[in-house]
Amino acid sequence: MWKTDGTVDGTVLLKDIFQGTGSSISGYLTGHFTKVGNEFFFLADDNLHGYELWKSDGTETGTVMVKDITAGNGSSTITSLTQVGSKIAFLVYDYSSKKNTLWQSDGTEEGTHAVNDVSLANVAITDYFGNALVGFNNQIYFAGYTQQYGSELWTGSLDGALPISLLAFTGELVTMDVRLSWTTTNELNFSYFNLQRSIDGIHFETISKIWAKGNTSGTTDYQYYDNDILALNTSNIYYRLEQVDKDGKSSPSKIIIININSKAVITASPNPFSTNLHLAIASTREQQILITATNSSGKMLFADTKKISEGKNTIDYSTLSWPGGIYFINIRFNDNSRSVIKVVKR
Repeated sequence: MWKTDGTVDGTVLLKDIFQGTGSSISGYLTGHFTKVGNEFFFLADDNLHGYELWKSDGTETGTVMVKDITAGNGSSTITSLTQVGSKIAFLVYDYSSKKNTLWQSDGTEEGTHAVNDVSLANVAITDYFGNALVGFNNQIYFAGYTQQYGSELWTGSLDGALPISLLAFTGELVTMDVRLSWTTTNELNFSYFNLQRSIDGIHFETISKIWAKGNTSGTTDYQYYDNDILALNTSNIYYRLEQVDKDGKSSPSKIIIININSKAVITASPNPFSTNLHLAIASTREQQILITATNSSGKMLFADTKKISEGKNTIDYSTLSWPGGIYFINIRFNDNSRSVIKVVKR
């Protein structure tokens, strides 16, 4: 990304978002560079998270990703960045419902979420003609289709955030089960969570409904065990929380990923990591494994042979000397099957 004051000397590189020769910003995406107050929003790919929502105040340190809406290196399908008052509205394509969903952002990760309006549940917002949204006098206008009314003009106002803050949402291996833990604060007017699971990261199903523990402004901890996950017969399991308040408004959490091997369940944490990388391996039997780590260029950092027992095993590696970037942890089992986990060093 570059900036200019209209002079040769004042035309400089603001930030190399996709480091190296790769391009961070694609010209075909609509709704780029939308100004709100003293900042502007845009879509960019940093080679770690795919195309996501970014913002900038014109400085390198102030040019940051707002939220990784599609967790990991997958891109979110975002269009129609539109100023509405002091916020920005945009569309995110939901592959589960196969339609655009209306989102809003105040420039913070917590304030970036789907618009919580149950009346929009059956409205298909069309973006066939470029920017599909118009902001005017703190209201938003768009063309929406319903079976009852057909294609008509809709209007409304962006809402506030859900009356809950999700402080943490993690998953870890406990023998053959996944233990999911999350912590909230400010559970005022909050009703329940839908804990959702997916095997492809796109289509989610609700596996449990967890009621709120209380109407409190303090912190609250939750835990759920997803049992016998090897029976799912998949290489990855994706989890997210749908947070629902007493008015029926809802918002999805970030997505967490658990890597599955047919003979073992493997997790790497934290991810992204900084000084240490922790591997948890739950194996169906005692066996010898080979662990290797390679960078994005294919250069091997180490090869390590370990004997693991039936049940839960933990292995820790110091990563202080690893440069920042993307790495692949390859695990080969004694039957020559393999499992690969992608991790990121900050």
